[in-house]
Amino acid sequence: DIARNLALLFSVESVSGWFRRLGGAKVVMSEAVTRRIETAAGLVRRALRVETTGGEYAGRFDADAFEDAEFAVRLSIEARAYTETLAINEVVGRTRKQIENTLEVVSEKLMADLKSGQALDRRVVTEAVDGAIRLNALVFGEDFAGALRKSRDNWLAKPATRAG
Repeated sequence: DIARNLALLFSVESVSGWFRRLGGAKVVMSEAVTRRIETAAGLVRRALRVETTGGEYAGRFDADAFEDAEFAVRLSIEARAYTETLAINEVVGRTRKQIENTLEVVSEKLMADLKSGQALDRRVVTEAVDGAIRLNALVFGEDFAGALRKSRDNWLAKPATRAG
């Protein structure tokens, strides 16, 4: 925003020192944003992973890992507004596609686990599903997230069954 506003106020290109400094700052910001958003899909996958061992759900929902994933997703969304100012156009597009694909696959698996009714620890699966719904709301919109919530609520209303 600062770079855009400066360009509107006066021609930064005409002051070579400022132009170089501004260019250097853009490079640093571009690299920082790129480093953070390139890992977003992997962070989402790890944050929403609920592992099973012998039919039992092991572990817990990691709220800290989810916060990291949510921040990376939010940053990738916000970065789209600055693709022209920063040199991040290609990475933003690629990352968005990776996040979308990851969310689709992971959300589908989590919902299938919840629907199976065989989860011994439905709470862990439900926490991961809720996290997936939050991320889906960011990426695909509130209407899609609402449909996922409705599906989640329908399956939670059914009694859990044990794997036999």
